[in-house]
Parts: sequence; structure tokens; C-alpha cells
Amino acid sequence: MTDSDDVGPEDRQKQSAAIEDEAQDWLLRFLDGDPPEQDLDRFHRWYDADDRHGRAFEDLKALWGDLGKIGPGALLQGAQDGGARTRPARDPRHLPRRTQAKQARRGWRAAGMALAAVACVAAVLVFAPALQLQLTADFLTKAGEQDSVTLPDASVVTLNTDSAIQLRFTEQSREVVLLQGEAIFDVAKDTARPFSVVTGSTRATALGTIFAVRAGELGTTVTVTEGTVEVTAGPEGDPISASAASAILKPAQRITVDRVASDDMIEPSVAEDDLAWRGGHIVLNDLPFAEAVAEIDRYLPGNIVLVAGDRALGSVTARLSIDQIVDGLEALAATQGLSVTRVADLIFVIS
Repeated sequence: MTDSDDVGPEDRQKQSAAIEDEAQDWLLRFLDGDPPEQDLDRFHRWYDADDRHGRAFEDLKALWGDLGKIGPGALLQGAQDGGARTRPARDPRHLPRRTQAKQARRGWRAAGMALAAVACVAAVLVFAPALQLQLTADFLTKAGEQDSVTLPDASVVTLNTDSAIQLRFTEQSREVVLLQGEAIFDVAKDTARPFSVVTGSTRATALGTIFAVRAGELGTTVTVTEGTVEVTAGPEGDPISASAASAILKPAQRITVDRVASDDMIEPSVAEDDLAWRGGHIVLNDLPFAEAVAEIDRYLPGNIVLVAGDRALGSVTARLSIDQIVDGLEALAATQGLSVTRVADLIFVIS
């Protein structure tokens, strides 16, 4: 009998969540470096106190091992224990204490050195761009955040998740650089100073209107809800000139451009879907599952890792609440026969 035999479903769920948190804490603590001997003793007491403890820890360890996050022998290398779960091949409690320490340190040191090297590279790749963005942007949002700001000309900008803008206002012009992400611009009319949004080699210009601009991997998408917007695009890295090809967008139209813009690239837009994030939702309309996961990932502070192997994944259509985005991800994963597992700031979608 375990402690869960005398409690209700809600309490059992809370107990399971607490055990998963403890298992994550132990795993991350071991991955962090060389644990002292007393921590090994505490870990084994916790591990053996309840079968659920061992199962939770082994599930996490197996997941990280499958994804190549830990190498053979780096973390509690074990053999099958009765076919149910793994344990260290030789229980450290049954070894002389000096041998315990040496055996443990070899594994922890190897894992710690490898992870330290990865962490250094990751810090350069992740934090340097983030720091540069903070130094450059006038306004920005983090993953999962949205914000509205009033500009000096009384125009209002609503920034979506993980977005940043820089202002370049002069007496002759109003220019906003979309450094990353997506924003809606409710432009104050000023015929003497056109309002432009620039991202990469694309410029969207309007005198007074409401439109959205998104900087994506496939190019810049401009969506108009009110008024008229001229979209101009030039070769990557080249200045945007007045002679460059352009397209004129009217309400309920959008265009996605990379190095060229023309009227025949314009397509209809359903603003209620395209800009649903203003109301706290995202709409996925017949998107391949991997693309849907990438869209959901924009709204989470961590990262989603899709591990589906050779499984063929279909397309999905859904309207998800941003406030309950993980629940929505779990529901979509279930339609593909996949499950969702959270490890710290990582969310794994696995088969």
C-alpha cells in the first residue's frame, strides 16, 4: 500500500505533480556537477521511499538519455532491476565510502564538463542576441507577453509575444523598425509625415490606418484592417528605394514578401483569425503539425522539442487560448498519438 491509496483523485494528482517536481530537481541537481556524498545518500532514501519516486526519476532519465542530453555512464548508470526500473549496477550504499565517492565523481565530472562546455556555447548563442536586442529596442515583450504603447505622435502599437521595435522619428518622417516578432499599428493621421514600418528589406507605409506587420522566417507579412498601406521590398541587404517594386494593400488584404513585392502577391485576410492574438487566442488553420508547434512555441518562455521519429504527422485546425496554451498543445498532440512532457523550461512532444 502507498500513501495514494487513501486519498481522492485530486489529491493523487497533486501528489504526482509534487513527485515529478522532486524528480526533476534531483535530475537537474545531478546534471549540475559533482554532488556531495550526503546528497547521494539523501537521493537513495528518497528513491526507495516510494515506488512512484523511482518511476518518475527513471522516466526523466530515460527521456534525457534518448535525446542525447546525457551520455552512457554519466548519470546513475544502471541495469534492470526486476525488469521494472533501473538502478545503479552496484548500489553505492554497499561500497566503501571512499569507493562511493570516486565512482560517483567520475560520472558527475564527465557529465559536468560536457554540460559546462555546452552551457558556455549556449550562453553565447542565446544571451548575446538577447542582450543586443535589449540595447537596441525602445519597446519589447518577452515570450508569452503582449503590450500596448503610445508613441510620441499618438499612434498606438500593440506588440505580440517576443517582439521588439525601435523608433526613428524625425520632423519629416515617422519610422518604426520591427526588430523581431509582430505588432499592430494604429496610426495617427499626419499627412506631412508618412508612417513607415521597416523590417529587413521591406517597408510598409501609411498615412493613417490600422495594419499589422510580422517578421517571420519566410519573409515579412503585412495585414491591413483599415485604410491603405503601400508595401515595398528590395534585395536583401540593399536600401529600400522608391523605384523598388511595391504593392498597395486595402482592408482585409495581406501580403508576405521577401525580396520583391507586387500586387499579384496580395491575398485575402481574415483579420479575426490572422490577428486573433489581440483577443488572447491563436488560430491554426490546416497547418502541418510541426508548423503548428512552432507557432505555439512563440508564446512560451521555454522551448518545445518535437521528437516524432519517422511518424507521419497530419495537419491541425484549432483555436487555442494563449492563457492555456500548454493545454491546447496537449490536445493537439493527442490527435497525432503524441504525448507532452515538461522538463524544467523544456516541453517535449514525443511519440
